[in-house]
Amino acid sequence: MANVSTITFPTPSDARRGRSRITCVDVARIVGVAPSTVSRVINSSDRVSPKTRDRVLSAIKTTGYRPSLSASSLPRRTHGTIGLISEVEGADDSSYGTDLIKGVSFALMRFGLRLAMDMVHVRSDAHAIESLPLLRSVSIDGMILDVCNVRGNVGEVADQLQIPVVFVNAPEPRTFNTIMPDDTAVARSAAEYLLKHGHRKIGYFPGAAVNKHSSQSLRMNGYSRAIFKAELHPIPMWDVPMASNGYQLPDYIERVRKYRSLGCTGIVTYNAPTAAYLLRACAHLGISVPGELSIISCDYDPMVPFAIVPITCYRLDRVEMGRMAVEMLLNRIENGTKNVPSVFLAGELKEMDSVRTL
Repeated sequence: MANVSTITFPTPSDARRGRSRITCVDVARIVGVAPSTVSRVINSSDRVSPKTRDRVLSAIKTTGYRPSLSASSLPRRTHGTIGLISEVEGADDSSYGTDLIKGVSFALMRFGLRLAMDMVHVRSDAHAIESLPLLRSVSIDGMILDVCNVRGNVGEVADQLQIPVVFVNAPEPRTFNTIMPDDTAVARSAAEYLLKHGHRKIGYFPGAAVNKHSSQSLRMNGYSRAIFKAELHPIPMWDVPMASNGYQLPDYIERVRKYRSLGCTGIVTYNAPTAAYLLRACAHLGISVPGELSIISCDYDPMVPFAIVPITCYRLDRVEMGRMAVEMLLNRIENGTKNVPSVFLAGELKEMDSVRTL
């Protein structure tokens, strides 16, 4: 049986059995100190004040926390700094990048740790990570990688860093050390929402053809599963990505015409920007939303509530993903880089004005 301190996030089957595991991170949160402080107390370091030591020992006794012997025997890094590498474009024109930074920053503040950041460009080579100034000039205890659109083997590059690494929204689902949106489940839930509201001719608008992230195929998969489960058929072109960069209005207009000619009354979109362009196409064609066509998105953007028609969507909370990434990384640091099972984040339904009941 695994030592109780080795895994921060129980699997779904663990949760169903009511089993939980206390970690150094949990003790640190209770006391209001950094995990490194708890580690110093466990290892009898003299770098902790008597008052703080007593509080940590009291929390250890109360929670029943037992440190991993194999982990406590390893030399621990105590730089007090966590690295974050993300993509420039993610922070340029939406909340995608900034929400994750917010979640990471808030979590590190709670643990008394610092954040060091650097960025790469979308579709740059994965090996560009190795030459970033952050890795040459800053001593860090671990790294969070939020680089979902780089080319090449990011995992191989991460292994070369020789520090604990956690991925956020990796290009492909990973078994360990990753915080991922549950892309299949969110698209399935979106289609099921339309089905529940009486729609039987439901289309899907994919992301851009240039998008090679696994979410492209996984969301298509989730949509089609829901449709087939309802003993219906996907509307043609559901699996054909949008042209170019995905935001060409003529392409949207053409597809809306096609879908309406096939009797489509509801559409699931890959993300919020796709939904916004779909709204523009409907306005161009004089199609009312949700009167003639209902729309639901597989992701959220802060501008969604301010659209001409606020879009019902499933929000994938990037702030929460940042917080979870920090806790997973601290767990890896504590346990001598031991792998932690990946966590898949479910979408949160935000009901707005773009869906009507038939």
